Amino acid sequence: ARLGLPRTEDGWLAVGPTLQCFPEARPRLPGVFACGDAARVIGGDGAIWPTMQRAIECLWQAELVARSVALLAAAPEGFPSGVPPLPPHRLREDFFHGVSVGARSMIVRGPLAIELGGLAIWFRRFLMRQYFALYRRAARGRTPDHSAR
Repeated sequence: ARLGLPRTEDGWLAVGPTLQCFPEARPRLPGVFACGDAARVIGGDGAIWPTMQRAIECLWQAELVARSVALLAAAPEGFPSGVPPLPPHRLREDFFHGVSVGARSMIVRGPLAIELGGLAIWFRRFLMRQYFALYRRAARGRTPDHSAR
């Protein structure tokens, strides 16, 4: 609260599509980013994007922030030609969601819902392995470029 970061009316950290806390044209603090469950993306029209609180959303955002920090670090000190253009986060409304309620689980995508039954444990473990593989690649500096999707 003492850092003076912008917030939504509900208290979430407010970021622009580039996940910068100060996304104005000539930002005073271009290297301050927020992502994950603590942040809400505010579009150019002032509306909050309908991003979900899910692990994959945070992974996509963290990858984007890492690329943006690298772009800023490679730019000349003080940005004499201005802050380099940073890639925006892409809203993915059509991604599959896993939903668990009690002992039941399902995969949901739009109006389609598939109950997993006995596959729930396998699917969760599969998904966890995919996340861990992504973390290992990121730790080695080899993350896939999802911006073209």
